[in-house]
Amino acid sequence: MNDLALFQPLLRYLTPDKDILYVICPFNIGDFLINGELCHALLKRKRKKACVLIERERFINSGLNFVGVMEVQYIPQVIMDLVRQYIYTTHEYEADNYVYGHFHAGQDGYHLWNYELSFVDRYKENVFRLPLDTELIPPIISPLTGSQKAFLNETSPL
Repeated sequence: MNDLALFQPLLRYLTPDKDILYVICPFNIGDFLINGELCHALLKRKRKKACVLIERERFINSGLNFVGVMEVQYIPQVIMDLVRQYIYTTHEYEADNYVYGHFHAGQDGYHLWNYELSFVDRYKENVFRLPLDTELIPPIISPLTGSQKAFLNETSPL
C-alpha cells in the first residue's frame, strides 16, 4: 500500500455526502472569501443541494458565512496539509462532490492559468470552471458577541 492510499480515506471522511458539494479552501483568507463568494454558482454547476466549505481552523473565529453555504467546517492545519498533498500529487482537483478551491498545478508543479485575467477571474476559470461573468456574492458577517467586543476593547481600546 503506497502513502497516497492512506489519504483517500481521509478525503472521503471529509466529504461523505454525495448530495453535498464540499469546497476545500487550503490557504489564506482571500481564498476563503473567493471560494465562499462563488459557492452559489458552484452549487448550480455541480447540481448539489447544499455546500460545505472546509477551511483551516485558523479562521474559526472569522464569523463569515456565505450565500449557498450551509456550514463551514474547520480542520487542523496538519489535516489540510495532507489533503493538499494528496490532491496536488494525484491532480484530483475535483470530484462529483468536492472541489479543491485553489489553483491547479501542472505536472511540472507550475500553476495553470491565463495570465491575462484578473486574480478573481483566474479563480472562476481555472479553479471552478465558471463563466467569467459569474457574480461574487459578498460574505454574511455574524455580529460580534459580547465577549468578542470586550476582547477587542481590551486589546485595542478606542
